[in-house]
Amino acid sequence: MVALAVNEGWLAFMVAVLLLLALNVPIVMVLERRGWLNTVGATVAGFLIPIIAALLYWAVAVLPYSWPSTPSKLIGFSSFLGMLGSLGAAGGLTAWLIWKASERAPWLWGATAAATLVALFYASGASQDRTCHNPLPLGEWRTETVMWAEVPIGRGEWPDFRDIASDFAVTEGWDFRDYGDPPVNRAPDLSICNAAGTRIWLRPGGIVFVQQPQGGESWQEPAARLLEALDRRWPGRLSFKAGGGRETAPPEFWTRRTGADANASLPPVAPAP
Repeated sequence: MVALAVNEGWLAFMVAVLLLLALNVPIVMVLERRGWLNTVGATVAGFLIPIIAALLYWAVAVLPYSWPSTPSKLIGFSSFLGMLGSLGAAGGLTAWLIWKASERAPWLWGATAAATLVALFYASGASQDRTCHNPLPLGEWRTETVMWAEVPIGRGEWPDFRDIASDFAVTEGWDFRDYGDPPVNRAPDLSICNAAGTRIWLRPGGIVFVQQPQGGESWQEPAARLLEALDRRWPGRLSFKAGGGRETAPPEFWTRRTGADANASLPPVAPAP
């Protein structure tokens, strides 16, 4: 089994806090040491920090799968960076003014920092998403991944992968969520879930995770139907994974349904010398 943190809102909140500490604090220290910690320096730094953070994120998490390949996407990407920069500039200037005011009222800086963390928490959506895609309202922070499968696909095959997932959700009566193509949102992720709490999470590259925090084996039949649809579209590519991405034998529910060899997905073993 593979334990995964499944709440994207909490993840966004933690990433925002880490970026706040990793980028803002060192830059403020450099500005102060060089005597540039003033209204202009704070505004310029506030403009650049979120743009740099967004570019670093997209370079790692988005560009391997998609990029702004058309003029409209490039304009949307640039506009989004401009919006981030403008908000950052306003935040940098505000932070500078609060910094100066806190020289006379030291409590003001601490109160502002606390308010900022609360705002980041709510902006992340961690406390707002009440659907089955977000187990946090149900008290779930971590859940076991009961199945990990992969059907390796290229970037150009993602639309077919998404269509199969969407059709599956409609057929099963489950809820489907497409987190969107970059640069509008992030690396494309798909989530399918039902009211009981079962969630199927599909990621770029053809990765399929099944999570069932409520326990039981009710996930097996629908998961098998989804895998059959993927296997029909890309025959011979399906494999199963265990912790750390290690390839493993097909699970019993799959071999029982398909009659597949339980060792079919295992790599060949070299003969003993």
